[in-house]
Amino acid sequence: MKTPREQLADLDHRVFMTGQSFPSWIVPSSTGRHVALLSEQVVDRQRPLVVALVVRAATLTPLVDAGLLRLGELEDVPEYEGRRGFWWEPGAVGCRITGAF
Repeated sequence: MKTPREQLADLDHRVFMTGQSFPSWIVPSSTGRHVALLSEQVVDRQRPLVVALVVRAATLTPLVDAGLLRLGELEDVPEYEGRRGFWWEPGAVGCRITGAF
């Protein structure tokens, strides 16, 4: 079984393989079972955020519990480019990633 630090490195690698930077937002699905990790993209100023990866919410729990991933409070999410069942809708809420170690 991987340690939380190894899990964070694996998550970082999976995001890197999509061609995106480490995410700056986490947006839960309507069921709460999955979360979309949103990364900033500089090529599209109209939609500065893009879904980089979708993972099970339980994947992030050990990282948050170990203090390796810090999340801000729920707030309105800026418009983002969606995929895999995640599309931006007015009133969408999520958490900013305030720290990853």
